[in-house]
Amino acid sequence: VNFTTGSACVNAVTSFNNLTTISSGRIRQWLWDFGDGSTSTLENPGHVYQSTGTYQVRLIVIAPHGCRDTFTAPVTVHPLPVVSTSGDTTVCPGFPVQLNASGGVMYQWKPPSLFTNANAAATQMSTFRDTVVSVTVTDMNGCVDSAFVQINLLPLPPADAGSDTFVCKGGSVQLNATGGAGYSWQPSGSLNNANIPNPIATPPDTTTYIVTVIDTNQCTNTDSVTIYVHNPVINPVVADMREVCRYDSIRIYAAGGTDYTWSPPHGISDVHAQYPFFFPDTTTTYIVQVSNYCFSGMDTVTVLVHPLPGVDAGSDRNLCLGDAVLMTGTGTGTFEWQPHTGLLDPFNPNTLALPDTTTAYILTVTDSNGCRNWDTVVLYVFPPPVPDAGADTMICAGGFVRLNASGGTSYQWAPSTGLSCLQCPDPIASPSDSTAYIVTVSDIPGCARSDTVWVFVQKPVHAPATLDTSLCFGDSLHLGISASHALYYQWLPDDGIIFSDNSGNATISLTNSQTYILAVSNDCFSDTTAVTVDVLPLPAADAGEDRTIYRDETTLLNATGGIQYHWRPEENLENPYDAQTLASPFSTTTYTVEVADANGCHDFDTVVVHVIALDLILVPSAFSPNHDGHNDIFRIIRTLNIEKLITFEVYNRWGEKVFETDDPARGWDGTYREEPQEVGTYVYVIKAINRDNELIEVSGNVTLVR
Repeated sequence: VNFTTGSACVNAVTSFNNLTTISSGRIRQWLWDFGDGSTSTLENPGHVYQSTGTYQVRLIVIAPHGCRDTFTAPVTVHPLPVVSTSGDTTVCPGFPVQLNASGGVMYQWKPPSLFTNANAAATQMSTFRDTVVSVTVTDMNGCVDSAFVQINLLPLPPADAGSDTFVCKGGSVQLNATGGAGYSWQPSGSLNNANIPNPIATPPDTTTYIVTVIDTNQCTNTDSVTIYVHNPVINPVVADMREVCRYDSIRIYAAGGTDYTWSPPHGISDVHAQYPFFFPDTTTTYIVQVSNYCFSGMDTVTVLVHPLPGVDAGSDRNLCLGDAVLMTGTGTGTFEWQPHTGLLDPFNPNTLALPDTTTAYILTVTDSNGCRNWDTVVLYVFPPPVPDAGADTMICAGGFVRLNASGGTSYQWAPSTGLSCLQCPDPIASPSDSTAYIVTVSDIPGCARSDTVWVFVQKPVHAPATLDTSLCFGDSLHLGISASHALYYQWLPDDGIIFSDNSGNATISLTNSQTYILAVSNDCFSDTTAVTVDVLPLPAADAGEDRTIYRDETTLLNATGGIQYHWRPEENLENPYDAQTLASPFSTTTYTVEVADANGCHDFDTVVVHVIALDLILVPSAFSPNHDGHNDIFRIIRTLNIEKLITFEVYNRWGEKVFETDDPARGWDGTYREEPQEVGTYVYVIKAINRDNELIEVSGNVTLVR
């Protein structure tokens, strides 16, 4: 167990550094006794002693298993250093002040930026405002204390060197400064006495004198005064010839003096200004008289006045909303219309305008001299009339109707066919054919819009004669008869009619023959026509009896009852369009036959072919390979429901394989290795896959005879 301490100073934190170690495990507890009645259980505590002196500090350490050890050491608490300073002081702003401190071995002045050496016991500082500075003193025991010094500033003397003035070349002027007890002027070469408040100055050229004013506290302040020396030679500085557009203005600057007079006086904003505005009507040469306190001179400048370019934006005009108008401007130079809104090309003197409201367009023309002139044209935009030609109407052939238009002050009708007048709002119309009349309506500003009214002429109706027709029993039939000039259609009677419209179309389905009357009409005329529909009997379709076959076998389907046949489905049929056809379905199938007779009537019947998936591999029981053309080869004679032959093998009585193939068309010729085999019994083994993807095995005996 051990510990160390830092500096121990009264009323300051003393840090204790625990140096205790343990061979295994972790220390369970620390118990500190600081000797002044205070304790702590921290590992590295800090403690503030309220009095100086030597204290016996004890550290008790408790290990994990409960064992403990103790270490005691004396700690001496030192007093803080006694800080002494040179005390508060008062100085002139910016003047250096000497500050001194004692009582320690290290010093720190703050703020450090004000001091020539912030870490010295004796140092200097300067400031321009009342300031409190501090010094922190550390003694040889490491104890620290601080003190503060108030720096107060004296006011500056109110230095005043007087107002700037003028003097002629070689002349003198008396200066006059105030605000202090002592004075010092610079530069002093042209002064009769540089250390009085009111010396006589004889400057060779314009000179600025600076006076330093000193008050009774020895604080100083400065001010300056400028003496302007006028040269006897006046060189008026005026610009060369200037150009200006008529009615524009330009400023011309003159220099070299203090007073200016311009003539002639017309076209000038101020004849006594150094930098006046000029706006003559014609080209004019102006004379400027320039003077100073002592002398004068003159110069001239010509203002060249350019005439404005001619411009004409055209006459004001009226237009209707949505109409375009061509604006034609004239002049010499470049063009721009303002505003650009509604213009096709605002930089073209001749441009199309399509404003949506009354607009004043300004045409600006700029010539080669940069002079601009403008003119204005107003386009008055009026809303168009809202024409109404009236509702569409109908008349009978040979009749008439009075039209009635509104919405304007003048009217124009077209076409003229069948109208009693063309420029009235209410002409009588008696066209021979249906006609669309267009009326153009105009208002007082001249805006025009059009509307259309139809006069439909209903002519005599003619229902054409039609041929009788027929339909098969149970079928439907479409009847379509179009009558010229008809608007309304009605079929009578309505027996058997399953659909009809107002265009002469009807769909019928009958069980017995029927005569129909079609009545057609419009609002003026009517007519009728008739058609007879015969109902034809259906053929008697017969697909035959249901039957059963083995898979891979065929059966003959036989239908009767008509002259045309169609079997469905068509798969696995020899000819689906023949009354008799061979069928070889893979699985049980229902065949439907459609039978048509000479009238084109159709009937249907079905037959079911049941298919049995029988696996069959048929081989002979004996064969005689004697080359007589009869039973020379031992082969598979017939199969049913077999998809693929895997192997066909033949073995002799000793189990030796004498033949093998996977080709169902091949067979054994009774030889082995090209040698005829002896008469006797042989064993065959056949393996195959049926159409249901199942393995089939067949074996047996075959007798070879010769």
